[in-house]
Amino acid sequence: MRAPTLATGVGPLTVAAPLAVEAMALRVGLGRGVLVRTGYGPDRSRRYVERVALLERASGPAGARRIGAFAVAGLAAGLQPEFAAGDVVVADELRSAAGSGDDGAGPVRCPTAGLLARLLREQGLTVHVGTVLTADRLVTGAAYGELAATGALAVDLESRVLARAAGSRPLAVVRVVVDTPGRPLLHPATAARAIIALRRLAAVGPALRFWAAAVPAQLSEPARVTVPDRVGVPLVSGSPLFHPSPPREVPV
Repeated sequence: MRAPTLATGVGPLTVAAPLAVEAMALRVGLGRGVLVRTGYGPDRSRRYVERVALLERASGPAGARRIGAFAVAGLAAGLQPEFAAGDVVVADELRSAAGSGDDGAGPVRCPTAGLLARLLREQGLTVHVGTVLTADRLVTGAAYGELAATGALAVDLESRVLARAAGSRPLAVVRVVVDTPGRPLLHPATAARAIIALRRLAAVGPALRFWAAAVPAQLSEPARVTVPDRVGVPLVSGSPLFHPSPPREVPV
């Protein structure tokens, strides 16, 4: 099965998945049309952002509207000792790790993180909301503790860079934990933990679709969105995706 490799992504939701294995997992709940495999690490992420900027300059406002809501989803290192493989981290803030190529860039806020976290928790997933860092190298050894001391919950290699592609559009970042301070990446159990994390990642897609439909197209001022009181997104592919009850308005 070959992962999608669309150049930029088109439609009301674009989901950037850096790795092919992440894209294939997400495709279970998203389908092909909204996924973009952006490539591993910050350098390839910057190239993707440049392609999006070129599209928007060439197409004007119509090109900007083609992207719609923007999400980054994939795997990450968890920084808190109580985290386990398969835990889900929803970013309410993105920051660049000290010493990375983008460490002079300011934080990026994700104001609808609470809404997305609620949708994911409806599936029975363990969800944490907080800061996600982006580094320029894999986390090993003492770096887990150093990054955890910043208060961040997880670290990856792409999210803060890819967030530039969102512009003023709604932005979500979801990362599923593989390694933790007690179970680092270079560990005999990493393969088994990665399988657990990818299964959880496959369950993220339907919630992202509903999030994109619920949030306003622009977030220049506070808004209210209508969401159902309960959204069931089963972990088993092929089951109905949503079972909404009467909607209500919630602030975002």
